[in-house]
Amino acid sequence: MENKIITFIDIKQVSYSLIKTYNLSFGNLDIFSSIQVEIIILNGEKRFAEVVPLIGYSKESSVSICDYLETKKKKLIGMSLFEARSIVEKDIQESPFATSPILTAIDSFDFKVIKQDINNVNYVIPTSTSSRTDLIDTVLSCKKKNKTVKIKLSTDVETDISMLAMLEKETNAEGIELRLDANQAYSYGMTIQLFNHLNKSRIINIINYVEQPMCTNAWDEYALIIRDYPSIPVMLDESVITIDDLKKAFEIGARYIKVKLFKHGGIKELINIVKYANSLGLGVVIGNGVATIISNIVEIEIYRKYQSLFFGACEANGHLKVDPMKSLDQ
Repeated sequence: MENKIITFIDIKQVSYSLIKTYNLSFGNLDIFSSIQVEIIILNGEKRFAEVVPLIGYSKESSVSICDYLETKKKKLIGMSLFEARSIVEKDIQESPFATSPILTAIDSFDFKVIKQDINNVNYVIPTSTSSRTDLIDTVLSCKKKNKTVKIKLSTDVETDISMLAMLEKETNAEGIELRLDANQAYSYGMTIQLFNHLNKSRIINIINYVEQPMCTNAWDEYALIIRDYPSIPVMLDESVITIDDLKKAFEIGARYIKVKLFKHGGIKELINIVKYANSLGLGVVIGNGVATIISNIVEIEIYRKYQSLFFGACEANGHLKVDPMKSLDQ
């Protein structure tokens, strides 16, 4: 890496239509807006990486990310990959989304991505509590295929509880695994409401975990929830970016964390945090549902290469949501 000099960096934004609206607690998406970085080095080698901003998940916007990339572009041209990485990695904690496409592009020189059949991966299947029909149909379909279902919750805990109760009644809540994800939409009181319901429900037996119900810095509240509801595993996603965040998650008793390229810097940081989480006995799930094949293929390759370090189904399924008529191959 030390002798490879950067001669050119290109930054562009590309929007991709989705097959259907993707429902999240902080908004509904009809497109993925991908900010793509191309790095060319002196011998002509090229590498690509991307970031897809998601306001609500991260404070970083398309404008702030592009401003950061344009500023760094001017500084990094003429530097070696090693020098460029040393500069950019200092900004990971403050700007994880903005740093990730540069660091991922740099790291890809040392991390081989084998483009195997990306359809032959154990992906989690997404649905939400926004549609009764879609929720029921998705769960029943996945029961037949032995797939894991990820249910996006809403900002209304009573609606979510009602939908989960209906799901339990109409599907018998057996023979499938569920993941519940609130994307920070709940208050502490709402989280207690949901967990009280789950504790009395048979559906608790098929839930892998409840993911990030509260905001990223609600460490004290998470500690209380985890202490008071030991039978309900908690997964932290948005709260865990750095190794220090991981240590906090472990200390309060979280059982799982989520890793994504956009959160942790580059490939190097992602693999390091996965290995450290495993050394602490934490379950790790990988994958970004709001991404294209550019970043998902790297997450999938990490998932395959380090299979024993990951829990269950892969969540690098954003590319499956992109309209194939407007795919990245065109």
